Amino acid sequence: MNRAEELGHIAALQQGSRESFRWLYDQYFSQIYGFCKSLIPRVEDAEEIAADVFVTIWRRREVLLTNRSLQPLLFKITRDLAWNHLRRIAVQKSNWADFISAATAKTTETVPEFFDQESERLLEKAIGFLPPQQERIFRLRFLQGLELSQIAEELRISKNTVKVHLARSKSLVQGRLSEET
Repeated sequence: MNRAEELGHIAALQQGSRESFRWLYDQYFSQIYGFCKSLIPRVEDAEEIAADVFVTIWRRREVLLTNRSLQPLLFKITRDLAWNHLRRIAVQKSNWADFISAATAKTTETVPEFFDQESERLLEKAIGFLPPQQERIFRLRFLQGLELSQIAEELRISKNTVKVHLARSKSLVQGRLSEET
């Protein structure tokens, strides 16, 4: 890639040139995607983050420097988005662990077999109070371990709708469990 050509495309991108954006995307996507894969274990997440990097560039195109290569900025954005993604995953896993421990906290002092059966019974009872769509989404996410995008695809709804249902169902289940324990 010629530096002058790249800088020309950056200047054109600032003015909203979709052709220049496509040129820069074609030049850098495989590098950005490869870097994402080295940071993010799931291929689908790495693809999504790599695409988000270019969405960020498009949205912030007016402030790009026309005298510098785009590569360092792309890698910085990629790193930041990947770290944010990994942080969200850690928080979700931590929240789920906290949720399970809170749901079963009062029965941990009893016999282990009873603990497993009783906590499962309490969880099933709490899930039974959910509306049908929320129950299905809750089960797909927390009991079957599906990702949000998989749930959205399976149920033919948006990822945001899945998030809303999960937040509501989690809150309802936690409330029911706290009433039961």
